[in-house]
Amino acid sequence: MTVTARSPAPDAVPGDHPLVRRIRRVYRAGMKAIALLANLALVSIVLVVLCSVAIRYFGVFRGLLDWATEYGRFAIVWVVMLGSTVALDRGAHVGIDFSPLIPARLHRPIRTAAAVLAFVFVAVLAWQGFALCLATTRQISPALGLPMSDAYLAVPVGATIMALQCVLFAFIPGLMDRWSPTAQEAVGTAD
Repeated sequence: MTVTARSPAPDAVPGDHPLVRRIRRVYRAGMKAIALLANLALVSIVLVVLCSVAIRYFGVFRGLLDWATEYGRFAIVWVVMLGSTVALDRGAHVGIDFSPLIPARLHRPIRTAAAVLAFVFVAVLAWQGFALCLATTRQISPALGLPMSDAYLAVPVGATIMALQCVLFAFIPGLMDRWSPTAQEAVGTAD
C-alpha cells in the first residue's frame, strides 16, 4: 500500500483546518458566481439600452421600449450591490491609510474598530433594506409590472453578503490575502 500526498489547494494556507479549507473553497466559488452575475447584469443593461436607442431612432415598435428605462434602473441597483461585494472581496473599496501617522501599537485596535464599524454599517443596511422590501411588496412597478420589492431586494442581499464577508474576514484572515502585497499587515500579523 502506497500513500501519496495530495497537493494543497491553490489558495490553501499551510496548517489550515479542513473546515477552513472547505469554507475558503465555497467562499471563492460564491465570489466567482456573484462576479459573473454582476457582469451579466451589466451586459444586459448595455444591450437593453442600446436596443432602446436603436428602436427609438429607427421607429420600430412605435419607437418605444417602455420597460427599458425601468429595467436599467433596477438592474443598476443590483449591479452596484453585487459589485460592492466583489469589491470588498478584492479590497477595492476606497480607503484612506492613516497608519503612518499613528503609533504602531494602535494599528491593530484601530483596524479592529474599523472592521466592527463596517460590520455594523452593513448589518444595519441589510436590516433596513429588508424592512423596505417588506413595506413595498404590494407596490407594482409601472412598466415591468414587478413588485418594487424585487428591485429593492438588491440592497439587503448585497449588505447581507458584505456582513458575512466581514465575519469571515475576522475569523479567516487568509481570505484577505489577495488584497495587496501588504495584506499580511492588514490581517495584523506584521504588528
